[in-house]
Amino acid sequence: VTTDITALLSILKANDKLEWVMARIVRLWPRWQEAAAGLQDKGSTSTKRKSILLHMGLLGVKRWKIAEGAFHGGPLGELVQWSDLIAGIYLLGHKLEIVTDLASLKKAANQKGMASSCAKEKVVYDLVYTDITGLKQMRTTFGPLTFSKMMCRFRVVDSFGTEPSFNLKNFSPPGRTGEWGKLWGNWELHLRQFMTMFPHTPDNSFLGFVVEHASVLGEQVPKEDIALVYGKELDMWKGKERYLATISKYFKVHATIGTTKIDSISHEAVVPSFVTDHGLLDSSSLQALLSRTRLFVGLGEPYEGPAPLEAVANGCVFLNPRFSPPRNRLNHRFFKGKPTLREVTSQHTYQELFVREPYVYTVDPGDLQEVKTTLQKILEKDPPVAYLPYEFTPEGFLVRLNAYMKYQDFCNKSRAMWPPASKMKVVISERNQSCKSVCHKNGFICEPEFFPLLNKADALKRAGVHCKKVSSDKVEQAPSVDAHGVCLLQSQPLLFGCVGQHPNHQRVCPCRSFTKGQIALCDNCA
Repeated sequence: VTTDITALLSILKANDKLEWVMARIVRLWPRWQEAAAGLQDKGSTSTKRKSILLHMGLLGVKRWKIAEGAFHGGPLGELVQWSDLIAGIYLLGHKLEIVTDLASLKKAANQKGMASSCAKEKVVYDLVYTDITGLKQMRTTFGPLTFSKMMCRFRVVDSFGTEPSFNLKNFSPPGRTGEWGKLWGNWELHLRQFMTMFPHTPDNSFLGFVVEHASVLGEQVPKEDIALVYGKELDMWKGKERYLATISKYFKVHATIGTTKIDSISHEAVVPSFVTDHGLLDSSSLQALLSRTRLFVGLGEPYEGPAPLEAVANGCVFLNPRFSPPRNRLNHRFFKGKPTLREVTSQHTYQELFVREPYVYTVDPGDLQEVKTTLQKILEKDPPVAYLPYEFTPEGFLVRLNAYMKYQDFCNKSRAMWPPASKMKVVISERNQSCKSVCHKNGFICEPEFFPLLNKADALKRAGVHCKKVSSDKVEQAPSVDAHGVCLLQSQPLLFGCVGQHPNHQRVCPCRSFTKGQIALCDNCA
C-alpha cells in the first residue's frame, strides 16, 4: 500500500487535463489513507504489483470538452469514476502511467515498441484501463499483433454497461439496429472486462466510485426545510413547473445551475421565480448546502449520477422520478446508442432497487397527488440518518478493486474459477424472466462465471430439469428449457449472460449470495 501522495501528484500535475481529477483526489486523500491503512491492518491488500496504463479516451475528444467543462457544471460522473480508479490503483501500490489523448498514446506506444505493424506480440502492461473511445484509439495505434495480445488485459470503464448481444460481432437480436451498435459494441471481450458505474447488470464488473459527503454516517443531521433541485443545466428544467410548484408548497426550493453552454432558453423561462439559485458551487460549498437540505429533488435527468448518493450520505431524502414506460434504447434518444437493452425505470435505478425508503422515494412527477402524498409522508417522519452503502465508501471501493486485480485473469484459460463454484445456487426462472430478475427475486445475484458449469445436459438434470430433447444454439436465453421439455444449451460462450429472456423458455440460472453492502463480491471471496 502506498499512502504518500507525492509521486501521484507529480503524475497528475504533468497533465493539465487532470486538474479536476487531481483536486478531487487531494480533497479525498485523508479518507483514502484511512481506508488503505485499515485494509492493510486486515491483511486485505496482498496483490502482486502490476504495471498499469490508464488511457482516458474521453478527455481526448475536443468537441466533448469534458476537462474544460468540469469546473463549469459539465458532466462529472465519468471523471469521478476515473479519479477514484487512479487513486485506488496508486494506493494499492501498482505502477501507474496515464495518457489522455491520441498524441500521448502514440508516444507511449512508440517508446515501448508497441506501435509498429511489424512488431511482434509485445506486452508491456499487465493491465490497461480505458474507455470505448480509448479502445478504438488503441486499435489503430498499437500494432495488430500487440493489440490482439493485449485484448485480455483491457479493462473498459463503461458507465452504462455492455450486454452480450452487443458484444458479439454479426449478432442481431431485436432492438439492435442502426450503425450506433457498430460504433460502441462488437469488441468480443469477456463481459467482465467492462466495468460499470453502478451494478446495472451482473454480466459486467461493477467498478463504482466513492461518494463524497460532509456528514457523519449513521448520525442524524439537523435539517432546514430546503428542497435542492438536482439539475445543473436549464434544459433539465423544461416542463417541470407544476411538479416544482407542488414541492414549493412544502419546502423552500433551491438550485445550483451551472453555465456549461449557451442555452437557447433563458433562466427566467424555465426556472420558477420561487427558486433560490446559488449558481454552480464548489465541492465544499455544495456539501455544506446538502448538510442543511432535507429533500434532494430529481428532475429525470441526468441519469444515474453520483449526486443522489451524495445527498443521502448527507442525510437528505431523494425524490426519485419514475419513468412510465421505462426508458431504453428503443424509445428514448439518450439511450439510443448504448450497447444495452436495459429498462431504466427511474432517474436512479440503483437507489430505487437497493436503497429505497426512508432514504429514497420513487414517484411519478406527473402525478401531483402522488407527489403531495409522498411529501407529506416525508415530513411526518424525522429526517433519516446519513446513509451510504459500504460499496461506495473508500474501503469498499478498494476491497472490490483489489479483488478484481487479484482474481480476474482473462488471459489464462486454465485459471481457477472466481467466484468459486461452491458458491453457485441454481434457480429456474419463469418463462420470459431473466436470470438477473429471478436471482434478485430470491435474494441472490446472477453469477455469469458459473454458466459453463450449467451448460451441459447432466448439469441440467442435476438441477431438476427434465430434458426430453437437448439441442444447442447461439441465443441469449441459453441454457434454458421450453414448454415441450426441449433443453437449449449455449453454443457461443460470448452470449452467456444474465439478462436474456424468452417468452417460451425458462432459464436455468446460476445465482450466488453477496456480501451485505458489497453486491459485486460473495462472502469470503475477496
